[in-house]
Amino acid sequence: MTNKASPQETFHSSAKANPAWPRGVQLHQEKENNKQDEEAEKPPQLNQQEISPKAVNNETDLCSQTDLEFKRERVKLLKELREDMNSNADALRKELENIRRSQEKLENSFAEIQTELRVVKTRMNNAEEQISDVEDRIMEITQSGQQTENQMKKHESNIRDLWDNIKQANLCIIGIPEGVEKDKGMENIFEEIIAGNFPNLKKLESNIRDLWDNIKQANLCIIGIPEGVEKDKGMENIFEEIITGKFPNLKDTEFKIQEAQRAQNKLNPNRPTPRHTVIKMAKVSDKERILKAAREKQNVTYKGTPIKLSADFSTETLQTRREWQEIFKVLKGKNMQPRILYPARIYII
Repeated sequence: MTNKASPQETFHSSAKANPAWPRGVQLHQEKENNKQDEEAEKPPQLNQQEISPKAVNNETDLCSQTDLEFKRERVKLLKELREDMNSNADALRKELENIRRSQEKLENSFAEIQTELRVVKTRMNNAEEQISDVEDRIMEITQSGQQTENQMKKHESNIRDLWDNIKQANLCIIGIPEGVEKDKGMENIFEEIIAGNFPNLKKLESNIRDLWDNIKQANLCIIGIPEGVEKDKGMENIFEEIITGKFPNLKDTEFKIQEAQRAQNKLNPNRPTPRHTVIKMAKVSDKERILKAAREKQNVTYKGTPIKLSADFSTETLQTRREWQEIFKVLKGKNMQPRILYPARIYII
């Protein structure tokens, strides 16, 4: 008599691993068999926990499966496993792609940083070169400034010595009241002081007058320039304007002017005519050339006002030269060629 196997035993016998299956499927099937054996050995515990209808149905369905159905289930599981693996592979590929893109971005950023570092290094090198050039220039300027300062000190010393030599023949008088020179003139006051206080020096008046004329020998006197015009331009500019405008032959000649000012510091309200302008030239020859050009032109004007150019003589010398004029005319009438030598001496050729 043959014993009929139970459904559970039938399931186990049909669910045994087939040697023809792949190794992965065999391991999965053996694991499922071991799990089912453990569940079968456990006594039922209906009082401890409640078995859900779904679990009973799953177990009943599993036990009632035929070999074909089991194969289908197995194929389904493999398909789901493959899909999960493919899904995981896709996710992994996406992650790897993101990592690759991030790596490319990092590489690009690193390349940009390297480029910026090279640019910064180049700028730093250029800045260092410029700083070095500036330092060298500062050193040159410092040395040049020191040399210039030494030269200026030397020039100041030379100018001081020259000024002392120029003023060596000067005489300083302290205490003469202000304004007394307006009526008499400072030269007459000086001669009055000498004559009144130093009788023994009366014989030296002529020598003093000659000395004074020698000091003023390079001076040029301009008579008739209106008062106040020098406030805007300056007397030196006015003199240069007269030379270039009235004497075309002298406009290309460079004249050196040491000083240009009015003959008196203050304007005399009782004197309607403008004060004389004294131009102190550096060379006597320059003064003579200008006077010669003025004599040839005869009529000289400044902005429509007639002016006269002459030598700057002392009052006594000017008076002496005027006295010589009568004698000068008589000698010329006798076919002689008289000349007035500087400052007031007559010479007959």
